[in-house]
Amino acid sequence: MEQMQGFPESQPSSSIMDSLRAARDARMFASTSNTENIEILMEQPLETPWAILSYTWRNVFRMSQTPTSKTSLCTACKAAAYIDIPFLQIDTCFISGPGVSLRAKSAMNGLEYADYRRAPMCLVYLQDVVYTYGDSNFMEKIQNSSWLNEAWALQELLASNEITFYSSEAKRLCKKSDIL
Repeated sequence: MEQMQGFPESQPSSSIMDSLRAARDARMFASTSNTENIEILMEQPLETPWAILSYTWRNVFRMSQTPTSKTSLCTACKAAAYIDIPFLQIDTCFISGPGVSLRAKSAMNGLEYADYRRAPMCLVYLQDVVYTYGDSNFMEKIQNSSWLNEAWALQELLASNEITFYSSEAKRLCKKSDIL
C-alpha cells in the first residue's frame, strides 16, 4: 500500500529550523551598567545575573524595530538596573513582525520557551496597569491585565522561575510569587 505524504508545510524545513537555531544562538543582551549609552552583546555574559524581557516590552520597542532605540531600551535597562540585574536578554522583543512567517513564529515559540526557562528572571511590562502610589487594588489590576489573556504570556508564566511585573510607567509592581 502506498503511503501518503504530508503537505510540505506540515513541518518546518531544515533551512527554516537552521535559521531559527541560528537566531536562538545569536541572543542579544543589553548591559544595564550605563543606561544612557547601552552596550549590546551578542553572547550571554558568563556567571552573571541576567533577566529576559517579556514579549510585552515589544510595546515599548514598537517605535523602533532595532535594539538601539535609545528611549525604549533605556526604559527596560533602567528597570533592570534598579533591581541590580546587570544584563537583559532582549532578542525576544525583536523576533516578530510583518517579515516573520507564521510557521517561523510557531517554531520560534519553542525556542523562546527554553530561553524563558533558562533565564533566572523575566521582566513583564503591563501596559494597561497604571501605577498609583498607595493603590490597594493594584493586585486586582494585574490579575485583570490583558497580559493574562495573551498566548505568549502562558509560556512566560509557566517557564519563568521568577517574574517581576512593571506598570505602564515602568515602575516595579510585584513578583509572580506575590500574586500566585
